[in-house]
Amino acid sequence: MFTFTLKQKIGLFLLSLVSLMALALFVVSEPIAQDTAYHHFADSTQYFSIQNALNVLSNLPFIVIGASFVKLLLRRKMSGQPVNNHHAFLWLFIGCFFVGLGSAYYHYNPNNMTLVWDRLPMAIAFMSLFVIALSDHFASIKSEKILWPLIAIGIFSVAYWWYGESLGQGDLRIYLLVQFLPMLMIPILLLFFDNNEGSKKAFWVLLGLYVIAKFFELLDAEVHHHLVYLSGHSIKHLVAALGLYYFGKLTLVQRSNKRESNKRHPDDLHKSSIRKTSRHPGIPKLSSN
Repeated sequence: MFTFTLKQKIGLFLLSLVSLMALALFVVSEPIAQDTAYHHFADSTQYFSIQNALNVLSNLPFIVIGASFVKLLLRRKMSGQPVNNHHAFLWLFIGCFFVGLGSAYYHYNPNNMTLVWDRLPMAIAFMSLFVIALSDHFASIKSEKILWPLIAIGIFSVAYWWYGESLGQGDLRIYLLVQFLPMLMIPILLLFFDNNEGSKKAFWVLLGLYVIAKFFELLDAEVHHHLVYLSGHSIKHLVAALGLYYFGKLTLVQRSNKRESNKRHPDDLHKSSIRKTSRHPGIPKLSSN
């Protein structure tokens, strides 16, 4: 039977409240079609025969970061030292890699059909991140058991929207839940529950940079007006990629160090204690004649 502290009970209440409010909003709201104005970005400058060049090229960090961390995770797996939540981390950074490719493809020719390949890997990445957060804060939750169902929900959310768009009645509501609900619930997890992996700092850095990236996205035109050569949207890509880089660096290095510290065999610890005892012997017994 699970027992919770008062702080954790408040956290569970807030998680339930946020979930119920999100579901209620989904039920009472009308279907949300994709606004075609979304595809009109402030910076459409062409360089090297690349349309919307900086919005395309600013996705390169996602590709480099995703590939680098996927390589790191696979190397550790092959060496017999996988990190905790290995598959969730793997799919997070596979998603990151394909976000770079899909987003570059979309920004080269922005329209609803190319947007599918931007949103599909994003949905996979958001769900993988949510799995890591849940598993880190609830020891009873095994990431392998919830990873595939949540990734399936993420893929379905994009497929549902795309199919609706093809019929002229697109609905983004499920996709919006997939992207924003985890980002609302993760801060509650961080504030009200103990983190089993000590990765609170990594999550806060990622969340902070996510908010900053969204800020630049909303101010796309204003930023482009003041900076001329850069737009808010291209900076958004760079800031979001930076968040994923620091999240991977802080969590994977930390988990690797933890695994190394736990790798020592009990016999080694026993031998170490013997060596320490031999260097500091106790008071010898006095023998009587």
